[in-house]
Amino acid sequence: MESPDVTRLVERLQAAGVPVSPHGTTFFFNREMIVTGGNAPMFEWQKNLYAFLSRNARPVKDYYQITPSQIIEIGLPIQL
Repeated sequence: MESPDVTRLVERLQAAGVPVSPHGTTFFFNREMIVTGGNAPMFEWQKNLYAFLSRNARPVKDYYQITPSQIIEIGLPIQL
């Protein structure tokens, strides 16, 4: 399983002549917070399983190999 190295990609863009700073770039990501107890047409165990899997998913910074100081995460609660 491969994951993209965004920092290296930005450096390659800079080498190609694109005016971008690899360490001055900010990345925006969403962060979903799953809240169970809503009226979604799912069994309660399915809601709890989905919330568990979502909480334990691999963080975006690890997948894209971006330093945490370059990331801004915006939270969004989702009620199931």
